[in-house]
Amino acid sequence: MTDKNIGCLLAENHGKVCGILPDRDRAEGDRGDKEPLATMVEEMMTRDPVRISVSRNIRDLVSLMHRQHVRRVPIVDGSDATLGMVTMDDLIASSAMKCLSLVKRSPQGFR
Repeated sequence: MTDKNIGCLLAENHGKVCGILPDRDRAEGDRGDKEPLATMVEEMMTRDPVRISVSRNIRDLVSLMHRQHVRRVPIVDGSDATLGMVTMDDLIASSAMKCLSLVKRSPQGFR
């Protein structure tokens, strides 16, 4: 994960999210006596992570992230199949791009 700059992995069972393994959980799991590379994902992952339906809006997603104190949320369809994941970094980048777009369109620019 570190070499590829991957911050999080989703664990699935039959196409449905059953766990999430953020880099922070992995780092905490590395502290034990067991060889880190021999540790099973299921031993370190957070089971049954919070998720949100693709039919919900960004406001619902941000609210969920705030209430649950999470930085990453899997996106699922109506049958709970994994479609992707949205991270806090994704939301920040999107918001920054929207702000820059507004500034560029402003006749006075940014002061």
